Amino acid sequence: MEAIETKGLRKLYRSTSRRLGKMIVALHDLNLVVEKGHVFGFIGPNGAGKTTAIKILVGLISPTQGEAYVMGHPAGSVESRKNFGYLSEVSLYYNFMTANELLHLYGRLFGMSKADRLKRVPEVLEMVGLSDWGGSRLSEYSKGMQQRFGIAQSLISNPPLLILDEPTSGLDPMGQKEVKDIVVRLRERGYTIFFSSHKLTEVEHICDTIGIINRGEMIRMDTLSKLLASAGGETIVAGVEMPEELANRLTSGGADIIGEGGRIYRVSIPVEKAVTELESIQDAGGKIISMDTRKPDLEEVFVKLIKQHEGGRTNG
Repeated sequence: MEAIETKGLRKLYRSTSRRLGKMIVALHDLNLVVEKGHVFGFIGPNGAGKTTAIKILVGLISPTQGEAYVMGHPAGSVESRKNFGYLSEVSLYYNFMTANELLHLYGRLFGMSKADRLKRVPEVLEMVGLSDWGGSRLSEYSKGMQQRFGIAQSLISNPPLLILDEPTSGLDPMGQKEVKDIVVRLRERGYTIFFSSHKLTEVEHICDTIGIINRGEMIRMDTLSKLLASAGGETIVAGVEMPEELANRLTSGGADIIGEGGRIYRVSIPVEKAVTELESIQDAGGKIISMDTRKPDLEEVFVKLIKQHEGGRTNG
């Protein structure tokens, strides 16, 4: 049994514009699988369908077509809701209440006994670094602290799965790091975590598996290592001083020149071809003035796949 699974998930909305009857496809036959114990990063451009998919998983909306399961139970069912904690992209709290009061309230909604709540509330506050702030009102919390409290409330019933929609949205770099560190610690404790994000560096640092969605379609889902491998291997980036005619010749010959400045060009060369090609450049009058190694990153893979998908839709 997977933690999350969708099969042919589709969601249509009726347009609110003057073009009455026009249907908008928010999700198009979305298939995804999240394994237990993994951190799954769900990424895509704005409007790609990430939040729509999450709302279906947590039972806030129903799909037009297809199936979705959370911990083996149909999404939206009572049994599925018992098995996950949820943090929405925009969370609002009763700011006049303290963190302790709110967590006890959420625990009661989950049917937890007073004894269980008295044990669990300080545990989840400790897990998110708010042990000293349990008696403070939410109105006294910074944006970053409120987001950490949001993770604490998603943990109150000790669910095996967390679904987090843009957990670092609107946070400063320090707040982003704090939330990222919490996710890493939760992974070490065995939680399964499904989260969406626009920040590809944090996805790259903490995710086991990544799903890339565009225009409601899952265009690639794989482990981080396989995604990075698809962008090619390590390259040598050399700063080369050379005449324009040599640069033109290299470009027409298929060389990957990734930047230029006057007579100084940055030439990208696969590691296995570096020695031969750099010698060839020197023989042709080029002067090597710098060298560095470069590994593909998730941003590079993401942009490439989105462009390919957009191109395929245009051509299709």
